[in-house]
Amino acid sequence: MKNSGSAFPIFGSTCNPYTDTESLECTDNGMTLRDWFAGQVLPSIYQSANGALPPDWMDDMAMEAYRIADAMLAARESKQ
Repeated sequence: MKNSGSAFPIFGSTCNPYTDTESLECTDNGMTLRDWFAGQVLPSIYQSANGALPPDWMDDMAMEAYRIADAMLAARESKQ
C-alpha cells in the first residue's frame, strides 16, 4: 500500500511554497498521509469502544486505524 506522500512536508527556510516559482527542496517529509489518516480516525475508534477495552486494546486499535487509513487511500486513488 502506498503512503500517498507527505501530509505536512517542510520546505527549506528560504523558500515559500506559495510564492516561489522555482522548484523547492523539501527538508523534512513530515508524516505520511497514511499516518495522518490513521491518527485522525483514532478518536472515533476509541470512543466506539465505550470503555470496554481488552488487555491488548492499543495494538488492536492501531491496526484498525491503519486498516481504515488504507481504505481511505484506496478510495482516494480510485477517484484520481
